[in-house]
Amino acid sequence: MQPRAHISPKTATLAQIQTGKRAQVIKVQGGRRMLARLATFGFVRGAEVQVLQNYGTGPVIVQIHGARVALGRGEAERILVEPSNNHHNGTYDESTAAA
Repeated sequence: MQPRAHISPKTATLAQIQTGKRAQVIKVQGGRRMLARLATFGFVRGAEVQVLQNYGTGPVIVQIHGARVALGRGEAERILVEPSNNHHNGTYDESTAAA
């Protein structure tokens, strides 16, 4: 059993993070299958994620552990994150992203 995640006032869902911003995964909510599926992509507590595309509706595309992952909005709403201070200039740079 994992220790309880610290939920702070800065905590948001991944679906709320703007394009180009980085965040750290705090907690993933869901059933066993969803937790296992998201864990295979690297969505575990402490993982750094960068939002590559988030238009406010539709899928959220992120980069995690060097891979691009498209999440349905419902999935992104189950991933609790805390905005990261490690965000370079806060914008997504296509030239440095993994292909």
